[in-house]
Order: sequence, then C-alpha cells, then structure tokens
Amino acid sequence: MRNEKLVIVLSLFLIFFGFSAILFGYWEALQPRTGPVGNGATLPTLLQILPSILAIVTGILNLAHFVYVRRKAYYKNKDNQENTDQNPS
Repeated sequence: MRNEKLVIVLSLFLIFFGFSAILFGYWEALQPRTGPVGNGATLPTLLQILPSILAIVTGILNLAHFVYVRRKAYYKNKDNQENTDQNPS
C-alpha cells in the first residue's frame, strides 16, 4: 500500500514539476530587462525545455503503467475468487 502511494505521488510530482518548469522558463524569458543585461526576450530553446518535457512524459507513462498493472491484478484476483466460489474444495 505504501509503495502504491509513493508511485502515484512521484508520478504527479513529475507532471507538476515539468509543467511548472516550462511555465517558469517562459515567464522568466518574457520579463522586461533593462541595462547591460540584454535586449529583447530570448525564449527557451527545445534543448532547454527537453528535460521538463521528458519529466512530464515519464510521469504520465508511469501513472498509466501503474493503473494498467493494478487493473490487471484486480481482474486476476476477481477471476480467482469467482473460481474458488464456484468450486469449493
């Protein structure tokens, strides 16, 4: 039970972290700059966003895999329980 909660929490954290990192990157890039810092907005490149995108994809795939494994185990246990109920020995 504890391991299941950890998988769900870490998956949701990865998804949330990825989206927040991308939003922060764009927000930071669009802040006005004055003085010797530079002129204009330089948006994040694909290579800078790629770790955040991979974190989101990893979180989604991990969560989907967890749901698949749990449903498979649930139906397997349900079938075993029905077989036991029909053939009591």
